[in-house]
Amino acid sequence: TLQPSNPLESNVLMACRTTLPHDIDYWAARDVVLALGEGFHLLIYAMGKNRPYNCVLIIPQAWYQEHATQLSLFMGKKLGAPLADLFTQQLKWEFFPLYQTKPISSPQQLHCDLVCLVGDAGHITLPFQGQGAAMAIEDAYILAQCLQKEPFTPRVALANYACMRANRVARVQRKALINGKLFHAKGLIKKGLVLGLQVASQRLLNLPWLYDFALD
Repeated sequence: TLQPSNPLESNVLMACRTTLPHDIDYWAARDVVLALGEGFHLLIYAMGKNRPYNCVLIIPQAWYQEHATQLSLFMGKKLGAPLADLFTQQLKWEFFPLYQTKPISSPQQLHCDLVCLVGDAGHITLPFQGQGAAMAIEDAYILAQCLQKEPFTPRVALANYACMRANRVARVQRKALINGKLFHAKGLIKKGLVLGLQVASQRLLNLPWLYDFALD
């Protein structure tokens, strides 16, 4: 049987998503906006030329329970200029409670006999590194490679897939957990993170082990 996966735990945070019009002066020379505030963080990024901007807001679930119906107004007061101006309009929000689990610790949590798990079924990941879908795509690609190399021994193929994926997806899970703590830290830790992003964002955000990973 598959080794028991780590239990799923409810996170205290809520993900909120909406879109913003692309024809706003604020977007001039901006493709990505990251705002870190007390108790929340906000990420806005372009989805393509002349397309709406995707807006993802992470807030405590308590804020959602109190302000869900007037979230735009509430966050406008929290953000301050110039970002507050983007939230003066009534936006349509979607809400997703966040769940987390400890990173996987063994390939046997991804595979047993003729069963294997891919994507969130095998390694649910918080969205704080933006890699959930990417990991699922990598899973599928490598699983296909393993099956192609061992077409007559599927048990071997699935075992190879699990061994190839376990360490990498666990590392991504750990990075997302760390980012979640940093993005919602307080005091000196939050000030240090903001300063680091201001003076050395390229170095902090450039992760060759993640983004330069070779599938072949």
